[in-house]
Amino acid sequence: EVVTRAFAPTGWHHYRNETLYLNVYTDGAAYENCNVTVFAPSSTYPDSQLFQFVATSSGNYIMHTKIDMNYSVERYTPNNNCDIYPWSKNNVADYEIHVAYEPGSQVTERYGIVLAAQVGGSYLAATRTSTAMPAGGYNVIWQATTSVTNPNQLWSIY
Repeated sequence: EVVTRAFAPTGWHHYRNETLYLNVYTDGAAYENCNVTVFAPSSTYPDSQLFQFVATSSGNYIMHTKIDMNYSVERYTPNNNCDIYPWSKNNVADYEIHVAYEPGSQVTERYGIVLAAQVGGSYLAATRTSTAMPAGGYNVIWQATTSVTNPNQLWSIY
């Protein structure tokens, strides 16, 4: 459960889950429903691993990808997958988020990325137990928190 809203960092940042970075699964161009994964740090497509928070009038944030500011991280509703989609064409419940401190994680400075409209919070989670993607890395989904110390649901900001 969310304890308190944390800061939202300004500028472009990497979001790391353990040793892998949040990553748009593309070789360069943004497109609707392009998958979001965790992936090893990339020098080939560095913009695919950079994200920026932009404040909304509701006090939440949109998490844009540097590949194309018209796209944001969102929840693909049929299966709770995490992908990118043009935020201006999307349902606000699928893309407005906030960053939250989690009990016991403040010492390590790891945070939850939470869909703001979900009661109890739907957290961004790296599914490390899944089969690796064809080009490497692992899928990312939105799911209810399983534990406030679940490493798959905690992110470091760089």
